Amino acid sequence: RCRIRSCNSIIVLARDASTVIHPPTDHSHIPDPIQAKVDEFKNTCKKRAREETTPISQIHKQELVKCSLKHNDISFLPSYSSIDSSFYRERLKNYPKLP
Repeated sequence: RCRIRSCNSIIVLARDASTVIHPPTDHSHIPDPIQAKVDEFKNTCKKRAREETTPISQIHKQELVKCSLKHNDISFLPSYSSIDSSFYRERLKNYPKLP
């Protein structure tokens, strides 16, 4: 389902999430390029948080610098304090749960 509630676009996947049962339908809204950049930024940071031991705050700063080189305006990107908990949650996926 699309993240925009008024959009009727859906895709149906099998339980393993690798097989498409019903192909995706068209979205009823125009694409938002800014949201796509924000999602790309978040996903890159989360991936690095999972795979590296670099401090989360440093990962955020490094990715901000990379984004600022690609795009002139980075004001649309989330601040560190607003998304740090999701990055730490991603990092915890590498560690076994305590008994």
